[in-house]
Amino acid sequence: MQKTNINPEIYQELLDSAANAAGKGQSQFFTPIEVGQLFGRPFPEHRPALCDFQCGAGHLLQACVNESTRALLGCDIDPCRGQKTNEKALSIKRITADVTRLFPLFAEVNWRFDLGTFNPPWDLWWYRNRLSLLTDSEVPAVRAAFTAHDGRTTPETIDSTVATLMMALDRFTIYGEGLLIANNATLQRLIFAPGAPHGALARHVWAHLTLEGNPMTHIKDHAFSEDGSFQTGVIYFARGHSTGCRFQQTATSHEALDAITKELAQKRRLLRTGPEIRGYAHECDESPHLWKAIAEEWRARHSSKRTDFNLWLGEDGTIRTHLSLYDQKSSRVLREEAVRLNQLASKRPMQLVMQRNQRDDLLRAAGIGHQSVWRVCPKLQEAVEQAVKQYHACRAPLYPLPELQRLGYLDEEDFLKCKKDLVVEDQTLFRAGQAYPLTSRSVSVTRFGQRPNLEGEMETIEYSGQELALLLQDEKSQQRCFMEARLRDPKVNVDIGIDFTLQELAEYFVIPEVPDIAGIDPEGFQRNLKLLEALEQLLSA
Repeated sequence: MQKTNINPEIYQELLDSAANAAGKGQSQFFTPIEVGQLFGRPFPEHRPALCDFQCGAGHLLQACVNESTRALLGCDIDPCRGQKTNEKALSIKRITADVTRLFPLFAEVNWRFDLGTFNPPWDLWWYRNRLSLLTDSEVPAVRAAFTAHDGRTTPETIDSTVATLMMALDRFTIYGEGLLIANNATLQRLIFAPGAPHGALARHVWAHLTLEGNPMTHIKDHAFSEDGSFQTGVIYFARGHSTGCRFQQTATSHEALDAITKELAQKRRLLRTGPEIRGYAHECDESPHLWKAIAEEWRARHSSKRTDFNLWLGEDGTIRTHLSLYDQKSSRVLREEAVRLNQLASKRPMQLVMQRNQRDDLLRAAGIGHQSVWRVCPKLQEAVEQAVKQYHACRAPLYPLPELQRLGYLDEEDFLKCKKDLVVEDQTLFRAGQAYPLTSRSVSVTRFGQRPNLEGEMETIEYSGQELALLLQDEKSQQRCFMEARLRDPKVNVDIGIDFTLQELAEYFVIPEVPDIAGIDPEGFQRNLKLLEALEQLLSA
C-alpha cells in the first residue's frame, strides 16, 4: 500500500485529476496476488484479454490471468516505476494517463473490451465534463446514473467509484463483465441503498461480497479486521446482466473468502445472465490492437513536439501521407477525407495547384484557409503557399484581357452573375441580376480525323484529350454545361452533354475582370519594367 505521498513525476497531473485530489493525496492499494486470485475465481474460463483503468503496478490484472489470457491492458496516472509483480508474468500494455482524459479517445475509435478488473481510487471527485460522453451512452442505466448527483460531491464532479463502473459498462462489448473493489459504504450509499442516486447501476450487478476490513492490507490467513470498523465491497457486474444482485455474502477471513469465491464460481451460470465470453466468438478480437493505437495517439498528443504528421514534404519535394490506425478507426475522419488524402501522395505541390478542384483539396487538407482534420507539417504548408503564389503569378496575363479571353480564367470563380434572361422554350433558366453557382471540371473529348498513311491511303485517326467544362446551376438547381461550339461537331464525342456555347456564356453573363501581372506582383512588374527600359537604352545607344 502507498498512501498520501505524491510521486513528483506526476504531481501536477494528479492535482488536476480531481477536484479534491490535493486533500486526498496519492492513495494506492496494491492488491496482493493471492487475494486477487480469489477475486478472479468467478470470472469466465475464457479470458483472452483483461483491462484495468487504474492498474497501478498491475497486481490485480496479473492475479486474474489464466492459460487463455493473451493480453493485459492497463492504464494509470502513475507510471509505478520500480513496482514489480512477477518477472515471468505476462507484460502489461500500459498507458500512463489520467483515465478521465483518456476516455474520449476510447469513444473516438469505438474501443471495446470484454473483461475488466477495477480497484479505482476511493472518494475522488472526478470532473464530469471529461466524461460527458456518458450522457449519450448506449447503456440506459449509465445514462440515468450519470445524470444523477449524490449531493456529497460538487455538481460539477462525480464520485470516482461509480464513474469507473459507468465507464466500464459503457465500453463493454455485449459479452463484457468485470469486478470492482470499493469502500462498501460507498457502494451502499451510491448504488444499493433504497433511493440511491446511482441506483440504476445496480441492475447490472450480479454478485456482491462484503469483506470485514481491507484485505489489501492483510495478506496472511487471519481475520481482515479485528473490530469490524471498515468494510470492503467487491461487486461482479456485466453489461448483459440486468436483473440485479443474486448473490450476497460476507467474509471475515481469507479462508471464508476462499470458500465464498469457490461457491460463486460454481453458481456463476445460475447467477450471471446475458451473453458471456466464449473462445469461438472472439477469434478476431481487436481490443488489444486498438489499445495500442490509443496509446500511440496519447503519447503523440502529449509529446513536446508532434512528429506523427498525416501530411508532410518528403526530401524529394513530393507530398507524403500517412494514416495511423487511430486515424483510420477514428470517427473524426470521414472515409471521403481519407480517400482525398491518399490522392495527394507522391505529388509535388505545384502539380496540384494548377487545377481548381485539386488545389481546393490540397488547401483544405493542408489547413490553409480551412480547418483541417489532419496534422500537417509546417514545411508543407509553406511549400503549398509558395506554389499557389507562383501559380497565380505565372498564370496572370501581362495586360488587361477582353471579355472572350477572360473565359479561360472562369475556373477560379464560384459564382457568375446573369446580365440578361436566358430563356429556352418559354422557360427562364437564368434571370438577370441573379448570381448562380459555378463549377468546372475536365472532361474527356474524342474526335476523328483522316490523314494519309505510309502507303498514301487515307485512314481514320482517333484523337483524345481533355477539355474544360463550365457548369452553372440554373433556377431549378440543374447543372447546365457551357463549352466551345466546335465540340458540338458530330465527329466529336464529349463525356457530357453541352447545353450552351462559350459565346452564349459571354452574351448572358458578366465575365469578371482578371487581375494582370501588374496587380498580382506590382513590385516584380515595376522591377521588370525598369529592366526593359535599361535594355531599350542599351539598344538605342
